[in-house]
Amino acid sequence: MMDDTGNAYQPENQSNTNYLIFLAHWPSKSINPFQVWIDGKGYKIKINKVDATPIELIDNSIPDQPKIIILVPSTNKTVLSISLNGLLEDQSKSIQFSEPGNQYIYVIYTKRSKILHTIKTMIIPLPSIPMM
Repeated sequence: MMDDTGNAYQPENQSNTNYLIFLAHWPSKSINPFQVWIDGKGYKIKINKVDATPIELIDNSIPDQPKIIILVPSTNKTVLSISLNGLLEDQSKSIQFSEPGNQYIYVIYTKRSKILHTIKTMIIPLPSIPMM
């Protein structure tokens, strides 16, 4: 971001890292994600149902040789896109969801409206792709 004088700065509590998080489940299952933990920090989330798969990201860093990165393969499962929506006010579970080296994401969800579950998955770095 730029300040009033044209100098670049990073707003407090924001990161240059974007996370592309997808959750796939069978349509017959009721899964409701409600928070995500990354590097010991809890985040509120926004959920959007994905209309079609595959989900692809195109790396145009070499214009004559664009590379397609498949984020979610073609599937008959229900796919949800999860976006971070600010830090949780209560960070008291940060030790429970901390891993050395910031290599895991934890998605916390309910199943059948009452049981808490956790998905632990590794962060897979993608190449930096210039935004158009």
